[in-house]
Amino acid sequence: MGKAEREAFIAEFDSGPLVSYGTTRKEYVEAPAELLAAPERLLPYLEQSFAYAKTLKPQQRKRK
Repeated sequence: MGKAEREAFIAEFDSGPLVSYGTTRKEYVEAPAELLAAPERLLPYLEQSFAYAKTLKPQQRKRK
């Protein structure tokens, strides 16, 4: 999701950014259990996320 969509999602579901292994993933949001229990409600957010991801440029590989 883009920044505006992430902020709206966080406000609507009283959620926050995803914290994984002690690291805050700023471009990810944590989906609440109520949304995970209703896939039909989750689908539009997944579609938004997929559409946003397709707009991003690929990262350059680092040579070793």
